[in-house]
This record gives sequence, structure tokens and C-alpha cells, in this order.
Amino acid sequence: KLLRDEISRLRVSTYKNYTTDGDPERGFMKNHWDYFEKYLDRKLAYKDYYCKSENYTYTTWQMMQRCLKLNQTFWDAYACLQDFYDYWSCRDYESAINFIELISKKLKRCEDEGLTRVAETYHKWRVEIANAITCKNEQGKRYSNGPAEGLNNSIKTIVKDANGYKNFERFRKRILLILNKRKDLPL
Repeated sequence: KLLRDEISRLRVSTYKNYTTDGDPERGFMKNHWDYFEKYLDRKLAYKDYYCKSENYTYTTWQMMQRCLKLNQTFWDAYACLQDFYDYWSCRDYESAINFIELISKKLKRCEDEGLTRVAETYHKWRVEIANAITCKNEQGKRYSNGPAEGLNNSIKTIVKDANGYKNFERFRKRILLILNKRKDLPL
């Protein structure tokens, strides 16, 4: 999340400082900001993008390259994010530590204040990040906080729909009643 936030900041800075109104790159960066935060797979890279001002159809990757070439720091940060998405290739703890250190060093070389802060955070928490990447359960699957996040989201939705609860016990019973019907929760 830290790195994605910095890339978003760099993207905004790039289209404000390196483009003008009417530039195809500016429109692409404003309308397709999420492409710069995703893993660039084959499906996204070869997706067509029609540029009205040039009356030409580019692939998404071609347009992204045009945008990234405007600012070298933006390009380097994006490359680090794409490298970071390969964290699943780390099979053991030692390779995960080395992987995090490599990403951290690449970010520090960018010489951007925000990216340096991200690099320092990754370095400081490298042990915890490596544990999160390599720890597995009895079935050999990696742990995820997805179920807990889903549960929290469901509870927030209940609160929002009810416009708040004054009686905590009634709130607790309502949560248990609604969430008991979900098949994916062990209640």
C-alpha cells in the first residue's frame, strides 16, 4: 500500500508538471490511474486504448510507457512495484528477506523523498514482511487477512444500514444473527 500510494503521488506530479491540457498522456494518467497500481499481466498490457486526439489505437502498455518515460522517478517506482508483485516467488524465509532488501535498495536509488521513506519502512519491517510472505498453514496455503477483512466489512455494513446502535447487546446479537447465515465463517 505504501508503494502504491507513492506511485499515485508520482503519477499526479507527473501529469501536472510534465503534461499540458489536451496531451494524450495526461488524459490517460487521469482516467486510468488504477493501471499504474495493478500487476501488469498479459491481459492488461495488450488491452486496446483508443487515443482520440491522435486517432490511433495503442495497447495499454504502449500508453503506459509514454506516461512513465515522462518522469524517470515515476518509471523506477513503477518498476519496483512490478518487481514487488513477484513476492509469491519467494519460497523460504531467507529468499524473502533478500527480496525485500533488493526492493528496498532499488527504491533508495530513486532518490525521491517519498520512495526513500517507503524503502526505510520496508527495511525496518523486513522480518515481519518476510514472515507474512513465507508462513503457511497445515494445507500449505499462505495465510491471508482476507476473511477478517470481509468480516469487518460485513459488520461495518450492518452498522451503516442501521444508522448506529445504542444498545451494544442488541448490536452483538444482530451481527451474530446475520453472520451466522454466511457459509464461509466458522461461527
